[in-house]
Amino acid sequence: MSKRPLLTFLALGIAATAPTRVRASTEVEGVGYGGTSAGGWICGPVGRANYGGAGARVRIAERPGRFGGTGLTGEAAAAFERESATIECEPDDTGCVKFRSSGMFGGHARAGYQWEVFGFEAGATAFQGHSTKLNSAASAVVFPDAEIAIGPRTIARGVVGIGSPSVTTLRRPGAYLGADVMLGSVELQARAGVFRAGPALFDDTSVRTDVALYVPVTQPLSLRLGGSFSGNEVGLGGEGSAGLRGAL
Repeated sequence: MSKRPLLTFLALGIAATAPTRVRASTEVEGVGYGGTSAGGWICGPVGRANYGGAGARVRIAERPGRFGGTGLTGEAAAAFERESATIECEPDDTGCVKFRSSGMFGGHARAGYQWEVFGFEAGATAFQGHSTKLNSAASAVVFPDAEIAIGPRTIARGVVGIGSPSVTTLRRPGAYLGADVMLGSVELQARAGVFRAGPALFDDTSVRTDVALYVPVTQPLSLRLGGSFSGNEVGLGGEGSAGLRGAL
């Protein structure tokens, strides 16, 4: 009797039970957006920022999974906006002061670990704004960025964090909570909290709510549609966004 069939059978058995390496997950997102935000300077006038911009985010996870993957994770994002800021008129003023249109940058980087029902990431956000009402030049500041996630990834999870939860808030970080929910094949992201507002570097805040839907187009590609509403004692704001997210 030939030993070749027996050796072939044993080799196939070993190959079937051997551990396989799981490919890392890479997620890339690009977003275009525009909006308006009201806020004042400390001991100063009220201002309004009208802005439009675009940004991108890259996220890497040790293992593929819903809501950004599991295992070791890392994320980097950057955005560029064109902002037109106006100091609003006082009742006895004859006209408003308008800053020249300025290009403003924002970005963040963070890393952490995501289990199936719990995750934590930390890093920093850096962004630009107007440090004084007398100077339209951009100044920069660094803000802490961290997020805790709790919940089963197969259905939904809740998050609480500080910093920037999305590409469109890289220049308007704050403290927030929210949820990620799967509605069939559509992913819903909702965030609400207190975020930077207006043209000042970080002198004022507003209550802001963001909602984004990720609608599958093909197997690795989703269409992102988002909007936000914000407000404080000096005025209301809002934002609209659209983009694409792909998995590599």
